Amino acid sequence: MKKYGTPIITILLLMLATVLYGESDDQSKWNTTLFGSALACVSDYGGMYFGFGGAVGYNLTPWVGLEGEVSVTGANAFAYRLYFFSGGVVLGNSDIKPGTLSPYLIGGAAFTFGGFTGGMLGGGIKIRLKKELLRFDARFYFASGGILTKLYFGWMWSF
Repeated sequence: MKKYGTPIITILLLMLATVLYGESDDQSKWNTTLFGSALACVSDYGGMYFGFGGAVGYNLTPWVGLEGEVSVTGANAFAYRLYFFSGGVVLGNSDIKPGTLSPYLIGGAAFTFGGFTGGMLGGGIKIRLKKELLRFDARFYFASGGILTKLYFGWMWSF
C-alpha cells in the first residue's frame, strides 16, 4: 500500500477538486430563504418552540456555498425567545434541474442572545420547482448547555 498510497490520494484529490470547481454560466450565485422552524431542546432550555427566520447564501461553486441565518424562536410573544445567528459552509449541488431533489450538508458556528454559543451541523433536501426551491432541513446545535435540534421548512429563491 505504501507504494500506491501517494498516487491514489493524488488522484482522489484531483477528482474532488474537479467536482468542487465545476461551474456553469447560468448557475445562480445568490439565494435567499424564508423559513418556519420547530426547535426541540434537550438542554437547559427544555421544551419545544416554534419560530421563523431567513437565510442568505452564496454559491462559490455548484457544490460549495456559504450561508448565514437569522431567526427568532419562542413559544409565543410573551414566552422565552432565542434569537439565532449562524453561519456555515454548505456542501451539495446547487445547480439542479426543475422537479429534482438535491441533498446537502451544512456545518458552522451559531450564536444566540439567549446565551447559547457553539457549533452547528445539519443537512437537508432542496426540491427545485422553477426558479424557486422548497427546502427541508434539520440542524443540530452543540454547546456546553446541551444539544438543540431545529427542523426547518423554507421557500428559497435564487438570483
